[in-house]
Amino acid sequence: MIGDGRTDLEASREGLGADLFIGYGGVTTCKSVKDNAHWWVTDYQELLDVLPRFKVALVGSGAFASAVLQMMSNNTCQKG
Repeated sequence: MIGDGRTDLEASREGLGADLFIGYGGVTTCKSVKDNAHWWVTDYQELLDVLPRFKVALVGSGAFASAVLQMMSNNTCQKG
């Protein structure tokens, strides 16, 4: 799961199937998210370069959600 807020972090720990939590700080930094994320990124491009295509399944709401939806849309368009 990818998220930028405390509720995203909490949701990833509630047994909802997330293998890990990626904290995103490209817009703002929430200290508790940064301190507890398995992986902390501040650059959207880092996610594009590292994450396998078509593998994002669950995205937290908030500032990062629209960026991930764009990534998923781009991946779909590239596959087609």
